[in-house]
Amino acid sequence: GLGDVKEVEAAVGSELPVFCIGGIKAGSLGEVLGAGAKRVVIVSALLQAGNIRDSCREVRGRLGRNRLDKTCNIGLESLEEKGGTSP
Repeated sequence: GLGDVKEVEAAVGSELPVFCIGGIKAGSLGEVLGAGAKRVVIVSALLQAGNIRDSCREVRGRLGRNRLDKTCNIGLESLEEKGGTSP
C-alpha cells in the first residue's frame, strides 16, 4: 500500500527502478506521489476513460511536464494520431 512506497524507494530506489502500479487514477495521483512514488503506471483508468487523450493530458498536467519521459509523450502523440478516444 501507500505506506510501503517510501520504504521501498529508500531501500532499493537508488539501485532499481521502482514503479507503483494498480488502481492509480488521476484523482489519486497526488496521494501516490506524496507517499514517495517516483514512477507510476496508470493503465485501466486511462483505457476506460471516455476520452483517452483528455485523460492522458490531465495526468500529464498533474505530473508536470518535467517529470515525463519520452515514452509517455510518444504514447500521447500516437493517441492523438488515432483520434484519442476509446472505442
